[in-house]
Order: sequence, then structure tokens, then C-alpha cells
Amino acid sequence: MSSALKKDNLRIASVNVNGLRAAYKKGMAEWLEPREVDILCLQEVRAPDAIVQELLGEGWYILHAEAEAKGRAGVAIASREEPQATRVGIGDDYFATAGRWVEADYTVRNAAGRPRS
Repeated sequence: MSSALKKDNLRIASVNVNGLRAAYKKGMAEWLEPREVDILCLQEVRAPDAIVQELLGEGWYILHAEAEAKGRAGVAIASREEPQATRVGIGDDYFATAGRWVEADYTVRNAAGRPRS
């Protein structure tokens, strides 16, 4: 799959998966593939890093804030291109372990491959 980060458009999807494993059991992989999503934002992941990596598979750069409490929250950003910078949390200790905040910066390029101005 080619990334739209190298084309004139960028496709971003945000999904409350209510448990990533459950979403995949219900067909999320089949839903996701034809949509050619470049950046995928996931809420209520409720899975450890290894499971997120396994389910999304190859071709994704994944930033995941896993909740310290098992089976709770968790958010992730998965992208087809590597982010320029990432951050987890917003400075408050609560967000460091609650699995509620991730940020990523990307360079979006035009069709010629140059950064957009």
C-alpha cells in the first residue's frame, strides 16, 4: 500500500475500537485494508504493545500509550510513515500511566515528494 503522505491527499481515521482484539475479531482488518488509511488513531485499545503490533502487522509505525491498569483505556497512533517526533502524556503524572494521550508530528509531502509549505 502506498502512503498518501507522498500524494496530494492524506487519509486519517479515528476509531474507538472498544478493545483492539475484539475489533479484529469483528473484522477490523478487512475494514481497514481497502481504506488506505495513512494515519490511524485508536481509542480504548485495551491491549499490550505486543498485541497492537501483532494485530496491525507490518507497515505501521505505532505509538501506543498502554494503560497501567489491565483492560482499561489505551490510545495509539499508527502511521504508514515514520513520525518526526512523538510524545506520550501532557506533563501531568496521571497521563503518564493512564493510556489517554499520545501525540505525533509528521512531515506531509506534496506529490513531488517535497515538504508542503
